[in-house]
Amino acid sequence: MEYEAFARDIERLEFSNRSDLLYDMPVGVAVVKGRNELSIETVNREFLRQEGYTREELTGSGVLYADYIYGEDVGFFEDMIEQCKERKSTEAMELRMRTKDGGVRWE
Repeated sequence: MEYEAFARDIERLEFSNRSDLLYDMPVGVAVVKGRNELSIETVNREFLRQEGYTREELTGSGVLYADYIYGEDVGFFEDMIEQCKERKSTEAMELRMRTKDGGVRWE
C-alpha cells in the first residue's frame, strides 16, 4: 500500500483505533499535532525503542516535537509542515532525531 493512501486511512480512524494500529507497527511512528508549535500526540513502541525515550517524555505537557529533531533538519521540517498546511495534506518525512543517549538517528 502506498504511504499516502495509508496515511489517509489512518486519519479517518478514530483516535483509539489509530493508536492501537500504530502501536504495533514494526517501524517507528510519531503522530504530530498542532499549529505553530507542534507536539507529539502519540508514538508507537518501535519509536520508543529506537529513540530511548519513554512515552511520557515525548508526549508530556510542553514538549515540542522540534526539540527532538537534529538541529540541521529543523528548517526542512518546518518548511514541510508549512507545505502540508497549505495543501491540507499529510507527508512522510525522514528526519534525523536526537536519541536520549545523545546519538542521532534517521527516522
